[in-house]
Amino acid sequence: MKVARALKAARSASDPSKTPSKASVSSSSAGPPYNATILKGNESSLMHECLAKRSWWRPTPEGEKYSFWWGGNGQHFDWEAGYSADPKQARQQLVCRFRRACEVCTKPRLAVNLRRYAREAKIDLGSLIPLTFVVNAGDESNELSRFKTTAASLAGDQGESIWIVKPRNQNRGIGIEVCQSAKAVEAHLKKRKKGSEHIVQKYIERPLLLRGRKFDIRQFVLVTPDLQVFMYRDSYVRTCSTAYDAANVADKSMHLTNDFVQKFLPSYGQHEDANKLSFAELQAILDETPTADGRRLSVADDLWPGMLRCVQAVFACALPHYPPASVGSGPTSFEVYGLDFMVDDEGKVFLLEVNTSPALFRHGAWLTEMLPRMVEELFQKAIDPHFPPPPGATAPEPMHKFERVDVPPLLGAGARGGAAAAAEGAKTSLRAALAHSTGGADVKATSLKLPALGLGRNPNRKVWA
Repeated sequence: MKVARALKAARSASDPSKTPSKASVSSSSAGPPYNATILKGNESSLMHECLAKRSWWRPTPEGEKYSFWWGGNGQHFDWEAGYSADPKQARQQLVCRFRRACEVCTKPRLAVNLRRYAREAKIDLGSLIPLTFVVNAGDESNELSRFKTTAASLAGDQGESIWIVKPRNQNRGIGIEVCQSAKAVEAHLKKRKKGSEHIVQKYIERPLLLRGRKFDIRQFVLVTPDLQVFMYRDSYVRTCSTAYDAANVADKSMHLTNDFVQKFLPSYGQHEDANKLSFAELQAILDETPTADGRRLSVADDLWPGMLRCVQAVFACALPHYPPASVGSGPTSFEVYGLDFMVDDEGKVFLLEVNTSPALFRHGAWLTEMLPRMVEELFQKAIDPHFPPPPGATAPEPMHKFERVDVPPLLGAGARGGAAAAAEGAKTSLRAALAHSTGGADVKATSLKLPALGLGRNPNRKVWA
């Protein structure tokens, strides 16, 4: 507190006209060697708890010199002037953002990039995401024409007519509309601002239900400064409070699991604590609820491999846009993402979206217990290697719930930024990596081999271990 007050007083006393336009690395010889700017919001206390375990760190007010910048509530990072003017010093600074994360964190770019990935990998895009079209409101484009043709075919051949429209980069379920038909989609788009970008996605009309209600999976994924990708094994499930009825598209509480939608309902928390489940709790429900063909799904053997396959695809698209730590004049980056997955009634896993600055609120007993562990291990994987403790200091006990993901290189032209570096050292081609991880061209989730993840088949299918 004394340090913070002193820094605040010094800033207030300084001449505003002489305020430096660029932050620089802390190099003070007195006190802890590293300074962290932790912006408020989205349970920033989790990051402060990590700092408190490391005597070689101290929090620094926004605008002061920093070693590490954390904007966990989606705060904008100034890529033009938010770091040291000296390239060498700038590379020593660490920020929780990749500049080109929009390539997978905005819904249209995610759809376009995965479309290209599937084409180059010669796999079915529908094995990764639901059928998706990128359209602009008020624009009679070829993409909109393709949507209309496809929607008519699906309605006639399979009797499926429900679609979901999502704005380009909103979160918390804001702006999402579930539409009963293609005509309803067109009517909705006509009400949107002309030129605004949306995705129109085939709604999963027969989702896997937990005791009659919809759910999705929020999976944490970390990309470290050296561009390694990790999936967190103790992520969580979000549930709806209202029983699912495909015919009722007006009631979003039975279709969207977002806290922003669910937490205002009187039924919030009545079925599950804060409408959240751990993977172990999910497995217990799956064990009591066989699928239509009599199978009992396994988180480890069925759902995790499906999510892994999607994570590989997403970051095969993303990493070529992420410069390695040794390249460029800006700061070094890392980032944690929240990927949302849906499961249909046959056990197929679909990626819905990729979120930057995922919610870290300690809602319910499971998140209260799990999130501090996740953020601590994030610090160990992404931050401690960049800023090691001084000699004689004691680091926190290592954690091992983040499992490394082998990301295949992206084939073909069009990859920019760190494409060569991302592919450097790759020992298999994209198709070879996919063949190894999927066990064949039909991409069956249950045939994935995961020796590197330590997820061998569990014969009793009762424990997520």
